[in-house]
Amino acid sequence: MLTIRPASKKDKEDFARLLIMSAKYFPQLFGKNIEQTLQRLFVLPKNLFSYEHVTIAEADGHTAAMALGYGYKEKKKENLHTGYLLFCYHWGAMISKLPTFLSFNSSVGQLAKGQFYLSNIAVYPEYRGKGIGRRLMEHVQQQAQQQGYKTMVLDVEKDNNPAISLYKKIGFEIINEFKLKPDKGSQLDFFRMAKHL
Repeated sequence: MLTIRPASKKDKEDFARLLIMSAKYFPQLFGKNIEQTLQRLFVLPKNLFSYEHVTIAEADGHTAAMALGYGYKEKKKENLHTGYLLFCYHWGAMISKLPTFLSFNSSVGQLAKGQFYLSNIAVYPEYRGKGIGRRLMEHVQQQAQQQGYKTMVLDVEKDNNPAISLYKKIGFEIINEFKLKPDKGSQLDFFRMAKHL
């Protein structure tokens, strides 16, 4: 049986694990202790990694997947505070990679008025192929519509073909692409995808 529910603070370990699973570049970008930092941010209100923006899918009482998403209004209110918290909890890694972090913040997750951002979605490997990710996305889309958002957008790595295929099947279209260099000698290529709600 599948249950979809709002996250609570007790979900912090699953959230951090699943977020890194969906964004494997996070340790490269923010340093090796980012999982602990994500757990700290998750239990706090009013930041873009807060439990307030997370939806959990449970299969037979076990966490199977999570989605992190927020709208333009939340992004505008909480972006600076999120950066401040990241700096406070993770200052060593942040100082050494400040230009990269600023570049990341100015490209990934950019929103216009009326847009809702699906920041991350991840399903544990043992629960994949069962339609859980799709059901979770549909639930988040309904929430975004109820909040009055007109478009849902997301950023996906260009080589993540299974995710891109799923997004296209449920109505997302590629509208842009951009690059990010987490450090010297590496580059991440993203598609920006959008769907009208």
